[in-house]
Amino acid sequence: MVVYDQISKNVFKTYLLLMLFLGLIIGLGWIFAQVYEDPSILYIVAIISSLFAIISYWNSDKMVLSMAGAKELKKEDNPDLYRLIENLTITAGLPMPKVFLINDRNPNAFATGRDKNHAALALSLIHI
Repeated sequence: MVVYDQISKNVFKTYLLLMLFLGLIIGLGWIFAQVYEDPSILYIVAIISSLFAIISYWNSDKMVLSMAGAKELKKEDNPDLYRLIENLTITAGLPMPKVFLINDRNPNAFATGRDKNHAALALSLIHI
């Protein structure tokens, strides 16, 4: 399996989960609208859930980085680490992601972002 196949599958799964979320929430709104005989409940639920889905899609990377307490790493801060990541992205043929450091004593790393042009890499540095 090629990396690009995995990427397209992940994009499909993301959209599928987003649509399932919207369908579930709007379905619940429809049930409540039927029970209370008030169609405005359905409209309000549909608008709020759609806004939530849009905001989550565009800002999920910022939310995750904020929850992890990540701080952006500049090239001047740690040139060796920055150069290592830069070389890996060049080798993979990807654009350079924003690099973040997590202030944690435990080893941890994750990548986030909605596409390769809006990617972020977060990692914790272990000092021995």
